[in-house]
Amino acid sequence: MNWLEKSGPVNRNWLRSHEVRETVTAFTKLTGHPLVLTLAGDEPQKGDGVAQWRSFSGAWLCCKQPIGAPEYRQACEKFVQQMLAEAMTKRETCQKQCFAGVTVLAAPIYCDQQHVATLLGVPSVTQRPNRGGAHLYECLPVFTLAQRRAAIVLLEMMAQRLRESAFRWLLAHHADEPLQIQAAKQFIQTHSHEPLSATDVGRHIGMCRQYFSKRFKQATSLTFVEYLTHVRVEKAKALLRDTPEKVITIAGEVGYPSVAHFNRVFKRSVGVTPIAYRVNSRSDKKASSGDNSG
Repeated sequence: MNWLEKSGPVNRNWLRSHEVRETVTAFTKLTGHPLVLTLAGDEPQKGDGVAQWRSFSGAWLCCKQPIGAPEYRQACEKFVQQMLAEAMTKRETCQKQCFAGVTVLAAPIYCDQQHVATLLGVPSVTQRPNRGGAHLYECLPVFTLAQRRAAIVLLEMMAQRLRESAFRWLLAHHADEPLQIQAAKQFIQTHSHEPLSATDVGRHIGMCRQYFSKRFKQATSLTFVEYLTHVRVEKAKALLRDTPEKVITIAGEVGYPSVAHFNRVFKRSVGVTPIAYRVNSRSDKKASSGDNSG
């Protein structure tokens, strides 16, 4: 079970956070295309006989017209589940056409190899049907191949932004966490550059290593080592983005004496090497600077 699959309010509140809501609704308001963010393991809502997943703006994801026949309802619900499963398995943005000829996009969001959520939406058609029932497609845009590719790029950019948001939420302190867990998080973040162990943190908050490890995992769904790794990687990302320091120097500053080990941990967590992350970050900054100057 990953940290977003917990029923506790800490993790579910990430979905309801201002940053997440603003990100998803901004996309819908700008493009007019409904979009839904679903947590890993969530089931589609079954309203009016269709897998009608409401986005934060209240727009329907797919067909606005209820489908009466049970076989159509089941086909629509099955399609949504297959779409989510395909995106999670391939670990990349997928496009799939339903039985009614509507193409939908799905972009999975991963945090340190864990699937935590999926962006689902941007329904479109390649052409409007001339046969009966064409009025049901009036709300859907007609996309060319180039437009659909552009939609995929935008969706992937949103998925990356939400991935960063999930990481920040994961590392943050939350009011409904036990005080000792909050103190443990603060101690880890302050001393993450040191050779830190679960015994050290447990001693700091008055627990033995075994009891601390158990309580920490129960509260955060992460082991001590997993949390420490997240903290170190996030600090490394900031240094890679904002300083000219060499990778070997950054590795030591965040707590990894071996640069080879640091490179492996960073790539496993972020998906790219530290050098590639720095290059991508600089490219993004230049692009943003160029847009602002224009």
